[in-house]
Parts: sequence; structure tokens; C-alpha cells
Amino acid sequence: ERAVVLPLGADVAAAQDRHPSVRPRVLFSGNMSYGPNIAAVLWFHGLCWPKIRAEVPDAELRIVGVYPVASIARLHNGRDVTVTGFVPDVSTEMAQAWVAVAPLRQGSGMQFKIVEAMACGVPVVATSLAASALTARGDGDMVVRDSPDAFWRACVRLLADADERARVGEAGRALVAREYTWERHV
Repeated sequence: ERAVVLPLGADVAAAQDRHPSVRPRVLFSGNMSYGPNIAAVLWFHGLCWPKIRAEVPDAELRIVGVYPVASIARLHNGRDVTVTGFVPDVSTEMAQAWVAVAPLRQGSGMQFKIVEAMACGVPVVATSLAASALTARGDGDMVVRDSPDAFWRACVRLLADADERARVGEAGRALVAREYTWERHV
């Protein structure tokens, strides 16, 4: 009777102002010892990243998160893929991203990585599983794709089209400001 469940929230006002990197940057964030995150990154890196690089040769992938397991750490190559491990402030990384990805294919619950990216105005490409706990509209507040082919193509479209990046990023930020702030929940 006295329990209250609060959904995840974000501090939109404190979210970093956008300062996108010079190179087109794709970001995945999360605990990199968590099985669903590991599987998502390996799926994305293996099935989507080579296609994205073929279309956007100067693109870079940043995998940001604590405790990267060996299979993730090995992806770091010093050229187009960086595995950071712990960073003191993920929103600083978000502020530099052109696109955030949430290619989760297993797991459950609200994905804070999506809320956090949207709060920063970064457009998100996610699987339907990753987006399922949010009220976001696919191809409105974020882009939702499930097949590898559709997923990488959505990433390329956003990397190539600054107006579309801005539109999706601002729609996502507005959604978080409307529905996912701590002030609203608490």
C-alpha cells in the first residue's frame, strides 16, 4: 500500500549542450559486463558496423561503459572503434555523438541509455525490444529497426542528413522533457 514505483527519469536541463564531434560518431553506452549489452554490441559491430563504414568511411564507433569484457575490449582498434571503459560523465560522451544506438535483442525494462541520449538531443536508433518500455513513436521520437539491414541503413541515413538528425534529436528531447523527467515523476 505504501510502495510507489518511479520510472527512470532524466534531468533535461542538466543534459550537455550538443557539441558533435568532427567525425561522424555512433555511440553505444551501458554496463559492458551485462550480457544483453555485450550481445547487442557484438551484433551491431559484426552485422551493422562494416556496412556503416562502407557508406560513411570516416565514421567512428564509441562503446562507452564500465567493465568491458574481453570480447568487447578486443573491438577497440584505435582507428574507427574505441572502447572507453569507465568515463566520469556519460553525458559528455553523449554531447559529442551524432547517433546513439540501442540494438538490444535480449533483456527487458526501460533502457536508460535511450532516455539519456534523448535528453541530450541525440537521435536514437533502437530495436523494438529496446524501445518497448518507452512511449516513443518509432520514426518520430526515435528510429526503431530490428533487422541488421534496416538498422544500419537507419544509422547511415541519420549520419548523412543533418536536418533529420536534428529533427529526431529534438523530438526525442521533447519527449523526455514531457514524460521522463525526475520532476514529473517525483
